[in-house]
Amino acid sequence: MNNLISKALLVIVALFCFHPQKSMASDVIFDAVMTFCKGKACKSGAFYYHFEKNVEGYCAGIKYIKSKPAIVSRAGFVEFKVKDAGLPASITLLPLVESSYDPNQESSAGAAGMWQLKASTARDIGLVVDSSVDERFSVAESTDGAIRYIKWLMGKFDGDIDLAIIAYNAGIGRVQRLIDEYGTRNPWLIAKGLLKGKEAEHYLARYYGYSLAMYAEGVCDENEQ
Repeated sequence: MNNLISKALLVIVALFCFHPQKSMASDVIFDAVMTFCKGKACKSGAFYYHFEKNVEGYCAGIKYIKSKPAIVSRAGFVEFKVKDAGLPASITLLPLVESSYDPNQESSAGAAGMWQLKASTARDIGLVVDSSVDERFSVAESTDGAIRYIKWLMGKFDGDIDLAIIAYNAGIGRVQRLIDEYGTRNPWLIAKGLLKGKEAEHYLARYYGYSLAMYAEGVCDENEQ
């Protein structure tokens, strides 16, 4: 009975999420979201309302990183590597979400570097992490490792880049358990409705929020008017 109720609730949420309506935001922003998000998890009413509410912050974040030559250089290197690996250019923005492109950042959970990799994950993807060397702090090595990891995650989810992004943050085991338990592979419902904890809930939204601010024509120009 509980499982049936849960599935019924998911259907209701899906009906809400996947029929976005214009609100008070400009036509430029609405059209940019719908165009950029075609075929992606962010094409949903829930994401549109999230982005409309937070567009100023996303645009400010992109403006800030563009004003810092060192960050621009790192981001350019990451974008080259990402495109060379055949991944969407927007994957370049994962280090922005993770660390604001800070290669020296360390978290209380043990993640480190620009891509915020834990030591065990870093070793699994071929990075050296020992008492004398920690390649998580190397922009070049950690980027190569993170790209390998993202492609591996995509393979585990039949090429679904959105589920791979969620699993990059929340862990593949956690995401797979939720898929099995609730009977859905819809990445937006996994990210927004099933994962617990604020960071996990909004990780995919933040990724797409920065992606729109960076790549969708007119969004931040419209916001600055």
